[in-house]
Amino acid sequence: MRTTRITTRIGGAWLACALGAAVLGGCALPQSKVESGGTRPTLALIGAPSDASLMLDGTVIGQASSYDGVQHVLTVEEGAHTVEVRRNEQIVLRKKVFATSGETIKVDVANGGTQ
Repeated sequence: MRTTRITTRIGGAWLACALGAAVLGGCALPQSKVESGGTRPTLALIGAPSDASLMLDGTVIGQASSYDGVQHVLTVEEGAHTVEVRRNEQIVLRKKVFATSGETIKVDVANGGTQ
């Protein structure tokens, strides 16, 4: 009879632990995922000279004509940017633009403006 009581106590303790774990498992923190919902804006330079370089917000990006909008565009963050096209250390174009989600900003280098 004494053996039965020990087994019952151990079994009862196990059951209490299992129920406690199940209850606490149901109280787990919720999981969430944040998405912006849109695609990042892009920049295209129309009519940039082949020997010109592109600077965005003071950072050299590369050859300006590479981002012509046909073969490649430059993906940028949303917000205000300063676009600068330089040729032989001279500024061909300096323009402030504002990029919004999913938009392609087309900068007409030859005419000095946006399309």
